[in-house]
This record gives sequence, structure tokens and C-alpha cells, in this order.
Amino acid sequence: MGDPTTVLNLVARALVSLGRTTDPEASAEQVVAAVQVCVPGGSAALVLANDLPEVVAASDEAAARAEQWQIDLGVGPTVDALSSSTVVGPSRVVATRWPAWSGRVLALGHPSIVTSFPLGFGDQRAGALTLYTEQRPSDDEVSAVELVAATGSIALGFALDVGSITAAIDSRSVIGQAQGILMERFEIDADRAFAVLRRVSQTTNVKLRAVAEELVRTRATPGSEEGTTVS
Repeated sequence: MGDPTTVLNLVARALVSLGRTTDPEASAEQVVAAVQVCVPGGSAALVLANDLPEVVAASDEAAARAEQWQIDLGVGPTVDALSSSTVVGPSRVVATRWPAWSGRVLALGHPSIVTSFPLGFGDQRAGALTLYTEQRPSDDEVSAVELVAATGSIALGFALDVGSITAAIDSRSVIGQAQGILMERFEIDADRAFAVLRRVSQTTNVKLRAVAEELVRTRATPGSEEGTTVS
């Protein structure tokens, strides 16, 4: 990668596939593919940290395993990028700050240079993108992947927002179904049916949606085994 025009053309090609998908995993896979366009011969993995960190896309099994070890151990460049919200590296895997992790990665015979890029939108940290290379990436390559990471953050943000909205709609739907079952069975109104579901959720320490899903699936009265009554 030489002059800025070449860099821009390469990044433009890499970002073509980053459309407005509603699937976070599909967005993550597109980001990883785009990185490989920017850095031919490199491998990459993306960790999504929406709730608990998880590897959602990787260019190869070794990269996926290396990232999972970081999550398990709680150390490594991806973990550092997640916590600091800054680019970490390029660094050699043997960097003394990650000894527990680096020993495992070197045993894989994996590329020894690692660079991690934070992914986020607004105040939310979406995850981190990590690039593995045999040679230290050039400044142009790092800049190109930074642009991919920035665009990927937008794509992931859109997918996660849509996913959250979809989950909320699904949750409201199943709770409504459960309310309907209770209303018909006990001849009560919607507010009292919801109160029953909420009381069972609180007394059993089970999320309201899970209580509703169980009722819809089994048609069993919530809390009946514990003697819960409708009142």
C-alpha cells in the first residue's frame, strides 16, 4: 500500500460489503473480510462485547482460538482495546504484558504481530477488531483498517440497535400471549394478568420474558407448584 489514492481505493473496495444488515454476526463477518482486503495475508477476528465478550467472526480457526483465550484469561491486546477504547499495537505477541496469553498463541504457530482496534458508536463500546500479521503492518495498512473499524462500528451499531428493538418486540409479544392465557383461564383483566407474571418473576428470580415463554410453551399456571394463586 503506497500513496493515499491507493489506500482510499483499497478501503473503498473493502467497505462495499458493509451494508445496513440487521444481523450483527453478518456485519462482523463483513468487517473481518474487509480487513483481509486491506491487509492481504493477514488474519483477523472480531470480538463483540454487547453483554459478555464473545468471538463472533474470525478469518481462521487460529485467530478465533487466540481471541477466545483472551476472553477466558482476561488479558491481551483485544481486552486492552476494549477497556482503553484506543488502538493497541502493533505489538509482538511475546510482549511481556500478556505472558499467559502469548505463550498459548505462539504454540499455535500464529502470526506474531498483533494490532487491536476498538469498535464503538456514541458512548457504547461494541467490541474490538484484532489483526494478526507476520510482518509489522505499514502505517497505511493500519490507517485502512482503522477506517474499516470505524465503518464497521456504524454497521454493528445499526445491527445491534435493530436487534434490540426486535428483541423488545418479541418479548412484548410473548408476554402478551401469556397475559391472554391467564385472562381467559382466570377471567381477569390484562393488568391483573401482568401482575401475576411479574409476581412469579420476582419470587422465582426468573426474568419476566422467561416466565411468559414457559407459560406459553407448557400452558401450566405460573408458580402453581409453589402454590402461587391469582389474586
